[in-house]
Amino acid sequence: MTRTSRAMDFNELLTQVRDTLEREGRVAYRVLKRRFELDDDDIEDIKADLIDAKRIALDEDGKVMLWASGDAATDKPPTEIPAEADRRLLTVMFCDIVDSTALSEKFDAEELRDLIRQFQVICTEIIERFKGHVAQYLGDGLLVYFGYPVAQEDEAYQAVRSGIDILAGLKQADAITDRLGSPMRVRIGVHTGSVVIGEMGAPGRHERLALGDTPNIAARVQGIARPDEILISGSTHRLIEGLFDVEALGPQDLKGVSKALDLYRVVGEGTAESRFEVALSTGKLTRFVGQNEELALLNQHWTSAQNARGQVILLSAEPGMGKSRLAQEFKDRIADKEIRHMAFRCSPYHQASPLYPVIQVMQRVFRFDADDTPANKLAKIDATLDEYRFSDTDAAPLVSDMLSLAHPEFESLQKDDPHKRRRRLFQVLTEWFLEESRRAPVYMIWDDLHWADPSTLDLLELYLDHVPTSATLALLIYRSNYTVPWKQRGFFRYLSLNRLNDIHVEELAADIAGGQTIPTALVEEIKDRTDGIPLYVEELTRTVVDSGLLDDTSLDGGDTSIGQILIPMTLQDSLEARLDRCPIGKEIAQWGATIGREFSYPVLRSVVGDGPRLNDGINELLEAEIIYRSGSPAEPSFIFKHALLRDTAYESLLIRKRRDYHGQIAKALEAEFPRIAETQPEVIARHYTEGELIDDAVRFWHRAGQYAMNRSADTEAMGHLQQGLDLVRGLARTRDRAQAELDLQMLLGTLVISVKGNAVPEVEAIYRRALALCDEIDDSAAKAPAYFGLRSYYLTKADLAAEHEISVTLLAVAETDNDEGALLEAHVALTNSFLFLGDEEKVYEHATAAAEIYDVERHRGHASIYGLDPGAVSHVRLAWTARMRGCTGETQAQIESSLGIVEEISHPITEAFVFCSLAVIYRWVRDHERALHYANGSLAVSSKYGSPFYLAWALVEQGYLLAIQGDAKRGLAQIEDGMAKIDSVRMHLMYPWFATLYAAALGMAGDPERGLAILPEAVAIIEKTGARYCEGDLYCVKGHLLRQAKLPSEAERAFEQTLAIAQRRGLHALELKGAIGIAELKSARVGTDAALLRLRTLYDGFAGEPETPDLRDARELLDP
Repeated sequence: MTRTSRAMDFNELLTQVRDTLEREGRVAYRVLKRRFELDDDDIEDIKADLIDAKRIALDEDGKVMLWASGDAATDKPPTEIPAEADRRLLTVMFCDIVDSTALSEKFDAEELRDLIRQFQVICTEIIERFKGHVAQYLGDGLLVYFGYPVAQEDEAYQAVRSGIDILAGLKQADAITDRLGSPMRVRIGVHTGSVVIGEMGAPGRHERLALGDTPNIAARVQGIARPDEILISGSTHRLIEGLFDVEALGPQDLKGVSKALDLYRVVGEGTAESRFEVALSTGKLTRFVGQNEELALLNQHWTSAQNARGQVILLSAEPGMGKSRLAQEFKDRIADKEIRHMAFRCSPYHQASPLYPVIQVMQRVFRFDADDTPANKLAKIDATLDEYRFSDTDAAPLVSDMLSLAHPEFESLQKDDPHKRRRRLFQVLTEWFLEESRRAPVYMIWDDLHWADPSTLDLLELYLDHVPTSATLALLIYRSNYTVPWKQRGFFRYLSLNRLNDIHVEELAADIAGGQTIPTALVEEIKDRTDGIPLYVEELTRTVVDSGLLDDTSLDGGDTSIGQILIPMTLQDSLEARLDRCPIGKEIAQWGATIGREFSYPVLRSVVGDGPRLNDGINELLEAEIIYRSGSPAEPSFIFKHALLRDTAYESLLIRKRRDYHGQIAKALEAEFPRIAETQPEVIARHYTEGELIDDAVRFWHRAGQYAMNRSADTEAMGHLQQGLDLVRGLARTRDRAQAELDLQMLLGTLVISVKGNAVPEVEAIYRRALALCDEIDDSAAKAPAYFGLRSYYLTKADLAAEHEISVTLLAVAETDNDEGALLEAHVALTNSFLFLGDEEKVYEHATAAAEIYDVERHRGHASIYGLDPGAVSHVRLAWTARMRGCTGETQAQIESSLGIVEEISHPITEAFVFCSLAVIYRWVRDHERALHYANGSLAVSSKYGSPFYLAWALVEQGYLLAIQGDAKRGLAQIEDGMAKIDSVRMHLMYPWFATLYAAALGMAGDPERGLAILPEAVAIIEKTGARYCEGDLYCVKGHLLRQAKLPSEAERAFEQTLAIAQRRGLHALELKGAIGIAELKSARVGTDAALLRLRTLYDGFAGEPETPDLRDARELLDP
C-alpha cells in the first residue's frame, strides 16, 4: 500500500508520527518505518522537524525516538522500568522455534545465529507494536511480558494479536523461508495471572523477571502447542472472549501443574473489537438500569433532530460508566421507527490508520465479502454510490482509494495536490452522511472518540458544522480525561453520566447473579467497592458468582466478606494502567492505599517525608483523577476516586513492603497523632496487625475495645477484642502475654453478656479461661470480676446452687484480700443470688452492705468491668425490698438514689436495668403511668444499645401495662415478643415472672382459662430451680384468674398460698394483696368475718404509710 493510496501527504504523516510518539512515549525507528512505510530520507526529515526544529523529541542511540515535550498527553505511559519489584497482573507469552535442534544440526552456528536473529527482529517489532516487553531472548525462543513495565487496558488482547501477527510475519519472511526451504514455524503459549516482578541476578548481572506460577504455566502451555499454533489458558480466554475465534480444548494436564487447566486454540481474529461489541453480538448485555434522566434528554434531542434541527451531543464519562450501553439502549428504544443508524467505533489499535472507523462502516455499507475480488468490490462501490447524489463526480474513485482499491478513474486524480484530494474525499463523506439524513432521520454514534485517528477528527470537524441543518442526532462518546480538538460550537450539547445509586446497584447485581440470592451484607460490600460504576458492579458481581462464594453455606450465618476476592481480572489491567501512568504518584498512591481509602496529608507526610516528591506525586494523582481532595484547606486530605483503585494500589505492593508500610504508619500515628490514638485506636491496631508488630497490635486492640465499650458500641468492641485474642494466642507463653490475654478476656466477657446474654456458652469459657490466667500470673485481685462473670452464667442457666456457691466464694476471696472493690461486687452478687432464692432479708442485708461501701467516684468504672453499676443495683434492690415490705417512703428514697447514680455515670445498660426495675416497683403500687414511662425508657435504651435481655424485660412490662390500660391485644403481642426474646438469650429464670404477667394479661383479655393453662410450667420451673422470687405473685394472679373463671374454692386456696409465702418471707405488701383477694372473694359469699378480721390486722400494720391503691381497696372493703 503506498502512502499516496492512503490519501496521506507528508504533513499528515508528520502529524501521525508525532501523535504516535506522544501517546507511546518511545518508538523504535524500525517500527516507524514498518508502520508508516517510511524510507531513510523520511526518517531523517522527521528527526529534523521533531528533534532539531520543534525540540519535542530526543534521539536514543540512533535506534529509538523519545517524546520529550512537557505537554505530554495525560495517557502517556512512563518509559522507565520501575525501580522496585511489585505485584501485578501480567500476560506472559512464550514463543519457541519448532525443531530448533534439527536446525542446529543442519546449519553452521554462524548461519543459525543469523536465522535466529532475523526471527528475533521480526518478533520484536511486532511485540513492541503491541506494547509488549521482551523479557528474555532464550536462544531459540522469546519470553514476553504484556502489561510491563506499563500495564495496558487490554494486554491479553495485545498478546494474542501479536501472536497472530508473528505467525503471519514469519510466513512472509522470504529471507528465512529461502534459507530454510519453508517458512519458520513456532509454537506460542499465553497465560495471564498474578506475578511478582523485579530485579533478579547476582551483582553486575541483573534481569527483571516475573516470578510465580504464571510464567511457568505459559511455558507449559507453549510446550504442548502444535507447530504454528497459539494456545491460551482459560484466564487469558476470559479476557479476550469473543474478540478472537477460538477452539476449546477442554481441561489439559500440564507438567508440573497440579490441576488440569482449560486451554483454547486461537483460530483467527473475531469481528468484534471491544468487550461491549462481544456482549452486544452474543446477546449478553446486562440489564439496563439507571440513567433514565440521560435517556429522557437524548429523547428530547432526538425529537428535535427528527424535525431537521440536528443535534450534536458530546457524552463524556470515565471508563466503565456505561457510555456505549446508554447509546445502545437508546438505539434499541427507537429501533422500531423509520430511522437510519450509523455507528462508528474508534480503536486503540488503529490510531495511526487514517479514517479507520469510517472505513469499517463503509465496508459494511458496500457489503464486502471475504472472498470478494478487487473487481467485485469496485463494482459494489459503484452500484451503491449511484444511489446517492454527490456533487463530486469522482466520489467512487476517491472512496475506492480510501479503501485501498485501485479504481480505473483514480489515475486522472493523481495529478491533483494531495491536500485537494483529501478535502474532496472529506466533502464526499460529508455529503454521504447528509444524504442519509435526507432519506430518514439519522442516529449517528461516534464511540471511543479518544482513540480516533487525526484524519477522522479532521473529517468530523468539517461534518459537524452541517449537522444543525440536518435530521441527525450525532452522539460523540469519549472518556472524561479527553478534550475534543475542535473549537467550541454554540450547538454543542454536553452530557455526563451519574453513577448508579444503591437501588440500581442492587438491581444490576441481582440481574447478573441470575437465580442466585446475594446476601444483603455482600450486596453492601459490592456497593462500597464499586462506587456505583456499572462495569465495576458487573465484573465484581460476576467474579463473586464465578468464585462459588454464593454456594458457601457459611454466608447464611452472616460471614459475607469478599475480602478473599481481590480485583476482577477483567478490570485489573485497566486499573493498573492508570497507576502506571503516574510514575511519581504510584508510590504515593501505595502509601495512601496502605493508610486507607481516605488519607490525610499530615499523616502521609509523616511517613513519606516532606519534599517535592510528595507534592509532585499528589499533583500527578490529582491530575490523573486517581484521588480527589477532601477535608478543609486547614486539614487537607485525599480520597481514592474508586475503592478498586485503592485496592489496586495496595495489592501492587510486595507483602514485605506492605508490612513495612503498615508498621511505619502505626508508629507515626501513635507518636505524632495523639487525637487519632485516643479516638481511633482500632486504626492503629489494624496497622500494627498488618505490620505484624503483634505486641503493639494487642495493646491497641484492647484500647479499641475499651474505647468502643465506653461509647456503648458493644458489637464493635467485641470485634476489636476478638482481634486481639486471635493475635495474643500466637505469642510465646510469658507473664506479659498472660496478662494481655486476661485483660482482653475480662473485657470481652462483660460485652458478651451485654450483647448476647449471660447464658451463651462463651460466657463460661471466657471466665473459666480468665480464672486460669489469674492462677498463671498469681493475681487473686483479678479473680473477683471473673467469678462475678461466671456466677452470672450459672444464674442465667438457672443453676442457682452453683451460682450461690460462686457468690459466696467471691465474698470470701474479697474479704481475705481486703479488696474493697471485690467486696462491693460480692455483696451485689449475693443480692441477686438471694433475690432469686426468695430470701428478701438477705437481699436487704447485702444490698445495705454494698450501698455503704459504694462511692460513685471510686467505683464508677465498675460498670464497664462487671456490666452494671453496683451502686445503682444496690439501691434498686433496697427499693425493691422496701416496697415488698410496704415501706413507701424508704422505697422512694432508694429510687431517687438509683436515678441519681444513673444520671451521673451515663452507662446505658445500667440505665436499662434501673428503668426496668422501676417499672416493676411502680406497677406493684399500681402507678401505671409512671411504670409505663420507665418501661418505655428501658425499651428505648436497650433497643439503641443492643441489650436483648433488658429489651425482652421492657417489652413484657410494657405489654402488661398496655393490657391494664385496655389494649389487651397489643399488650399480649408485646409480652409474646418479649418472651420469645428472653428465650433467645436463654434466661430461663425469668420465665415464671413473664408467664405470670402473661397469664394476668390473658385474664384482662377475657381468657382466664388460657392464662391458667400457662402457669403450671412456671410452677415446675420454680420447683426445679428453687427460684422462688415471684412465687407469691404467681399464686396471687392464679387466684384472680380462678375467681374470674368462677372457681371460688380453688381461688381461695391460691390466695391462701400467696398469704403463706408472704408471711414466711416477711412480704407485707404481698400479704395485703392476698388478704384483699380472699376478702373480695368472701364478700360474694357468707363467712366474711374471719377474712375481714385478717385484712383489718394487716391494714392497721400500715399505719403511717401513705395510702396506696391496695390500702385504698382494703379500706373500702373494711369500711364500705
